[in-house]
Amino acid sequence: MASSKTTTLADKIKELRAEKRIGIRELGRMVDVSGMHISNLEKGKSAPSPELVRKLAAALEADVDELLHLADL
Repeated sequence: MASSKTTTLADKIKELRAEKRIGIRELGRMVDVSGMHISNLEKGKSAPSPELVRKLAAALEADVDELLHLADL
C-alpha cells in the first residue's frame, strides 16, 4: 500500500488516529462520542455531522476542510 491514496473519510480518520497512536475509545472521549461511534465511522457504517468532523480535525490535528470534503459536507 505504498502509493495508495486515502480517498474516504473513514480511511483518513483511521490513518490519522494510527499516526497519532490514539485508541478508538480515547479519540471518542476527545470528541465527546463513544468509541463504538468512532469505530463505525472508520468502517464507513455511519456518517459524522459537520460539528463532529470539526472536532475530529482538531483532535487529530488535521485539515478541517479536507475532512469536510472527504465527508461530502
